[in-house]
Amino acid sequence: MTRIPARAARLLTSIGVALSALAATSSINAQSSVTSDLPAAAQQMVASSIDKSLGSTGVKSDRSANELGWDCLAAVALAEQGDTRGKTRARIIAGELMRDVVKSADGKPLGWTADIKDKRCPQGGYDAFGDGTCNPPGTVYAFQTGLAVACLASASKLLDDRALLGTAEAVFASWQPYLIQATPCPDCAYFAMSNSPNDAGRYVRNMSVFMALAGASLDAAGDADAGALARRLMASELAETARGNKGYLGFMDPGWKKNPALEADRIENHAAAVAVVSMRVGELLDSSDYRQHGLRVWREWATCNNDRCKAATCSYWAADPARCQSTHTAAHCAFRSADPLARERCTQYLEKIPAIGSFGLLAIAVDAPVEASKQRKR
Repeated sequence: MTRIPARAARLLTSIGVALSALAATSSINAQSSVTSDLPAAAQQMVASSIDKSLGSTGVKSDRSANELGWDCLAAVALAEQGDTRGKTRARIIAGELMRDVVKSADGKPLGWTADIKDKRCPQGGYDAFGDGTCNPPGTVYAFQTGLAVACLASASKLLDDRALLGTAEAVFASWQPYLIQATPCPDCAYFAMSNSPNDAGRYVRNMSVFMALAGASLDAAGDADAGALARRLMASELAETARGNKGYLGFMDPGWKKNPALEADRIENHAAAVAVVSMRVGELLDSSDYRQHGLRVWREWATCNNDRCKAATCSYWAADPARCQSTHTAAHCAFRSADPLARERCTQYLEKIPAIGSFGLLAIAVDAPVEASKQRKR
C-alpha cells in the first residue's frame, strides 16, 4: 500500500474541507434566493425544511408514488435554484420510482399505481368514482404516473441520465391508448384517469393536467412530441375555464352533465394542485397563457365563498390559513409575486406551521411574476 506524504494528505484534507464549505455556501445561497422575499422567521423555517428534505439519504418504505413525485420535483426545483444537494436527492428518489414502476407481463413499464386501501373493494383495488366498480390492484393512474414521469424526465436532464429518460418516455408512450376520443376542442387532448376500462370516458381535470406536466417535463428533456401533447392537454384546461367550469370534473364527463350547475362550482383542493402544476407547465413550455391559467385557478380556489367552501373541512377546501394549515394551503406561496392576497396568505400559513413539506417547497420555488415568460433552458 502506497503511503501518501503528510504534506499531500494535509493538502487533500484542506481541499475536502474547502469543497464542503463551498457546497454549504451554495446551499445557503440557493435557499436565500428562494426565500429572500419572505419574513425572517419564515425564511428560517423553510431553510430548516429544505435541509431536512435534501439531507435525507434514503426513502421511507411507506412513501407513495405521488409523495415521491412531489419530493423529487421539489428537489429538482431547488437544484435549479442552485442547491447542489437537490441533484443527489433527485437521484435517490428517481431510483426508487424506477424500482416501483408497474410493468406489463412482458416487462414494459406502464406507470405507477395508487396506494389506496378502499373498504368498498374487499378484494383490493379502488372504486375511483363510487359507482361500485373496483379497479384491480396494479391499475396505473394519471396522477401518480404524471408526477413520476415528470420526476424521471426532470431528473434525467439534471443528472444527464439516459436510463431515467428512457423509462419516462416509454411510460408516456404507453398511455396513448388512454387518450379519450371526444375532446372539448379540435386541438385538445384528454387522458382518462387510469388504464382501467372502468374509468374510460371519464373526464377528470387534474389527472390530465398532471399528464401535461409529464409531457412538459419530457419536452424540457428534449422530447418535442411529448411537449406537443402537453400543449393539447393544457388546451383542454383552457377550454374548461372558458366554459366557466371551476369544478373537479370536465364538462364532458357524464357526472358533470347530471348536474352542471353544481359541478361547475365544485371548487375544492384539487384546484390548488392544478394551479401550481399549471405554473410549472407554463415555466417548462415558456407559456404565459398556462401561467395565467394557474393564477386564475388559484384565485377561484382562494376566494371561493360558495356554501360548500364556507362549510367545508380543511380536507375539502383549505384556502383559509387562519383555520387550515394543510398541504394544499401552501399553494398560495406559488403566486405570492403575482397577487397580494397570495403573499398575505402564504405568509400567514408559514407563520403557523413548524415545517413545510415537498408540495409547499415546490410552490415556494416556482413562484414568479406571471406576466413574465422565462427563456427555455436546454
